[in-house]
Amino acid sequence: MRSSYGRHYRQILPLILNQLEFRSNNEIHRPVIEAIELLKKYADSKQRYYDVGESIPIEGILRPGWQELILETESDGEIKVNRINYELSVLQALRDKLRCKEIWVVGANRYRNPEEDLPTDFDEQRTFYFQALKQPSDVELFISDLQKQLNDALEMLDRGLPNTGLKRLSSGTAGGNYHDLLYVKRRFIHKEQLRNAIASIANAIFDIRMPQIWGEGTTACASDSKKFGAWDQNLMTEWHIRYDCDESFRRPRIGCVITALIADFVGVY
Repeated sequence: MRSSYGRHYRQILPLILNQLEFRSNNEIHRPVIEAIELLKKYADSKQRYYDVGESIPIEGILRPGWQELILETESDGEIKVNRINYELSVLQALRDKLRCKEIWVVGANRYRNPEEDLPTDFDEQRTFYFQALKQPSDVELFISDLQKQLNDALEMLDRGLPNTGLKRLSSGTAGGNYHDLLYVKRRFIHKEQLRNAIASIANAIFDIRMPQIWGEGTTACASDSKKFGAWDQNLMTEWHIRYDCDESFRRPRIGCVITALIADFVGVY
């Protein structure tokens, strides 16, 4: 996402932002609007980081887990804000706020001021509009009814959960049956099973080697003379670029490692 944005979309961002005016009816979302103004301010700058001392809105913008990507700590302990990563975070925050109209665009239709969605005589005709919406005017009654619906749904799920299984699942799966699902379940390869298989193959290769012929080294050569490294007590082995993308199998790298190990095993015999 960063690569696509930094090389292409970032060039047209200032043109779009300069044509739009963002507002909010709630001060809580003010940091997002301030961050947009910051993006406009540095639109023509080639700097990688914002200036030291620049007021940079953080609260309500940075997503969980993004702090390390945006806030970079230098060797002297100074914290700098990566501009491209920060811009991506601001745009995602803006997207989320626009969808629920916490931030709106002047002159827009779909993303217009949410107050324009309410009838002008709502206060005078409050009872009439609540009846039209088929909702109670008492907020406590609305909340209690919603809680009851959620509790009823959870209780129904709790009662019906023990009935779930492969047979129940097969009845609602088009083109599949119980025996097909059972076959997949029995033969599905889990991570630990795959690691054990790799360890077994690697250990078997080392066990059958004759030191007087192969020596004490741990470098292996496959039957097609392509080399890859293998180390003692290691579940994984180094892969060669040739095994990185096997057109015949189209398997992930870990599968290519197994292919290379088997090829070496056959080559020993």
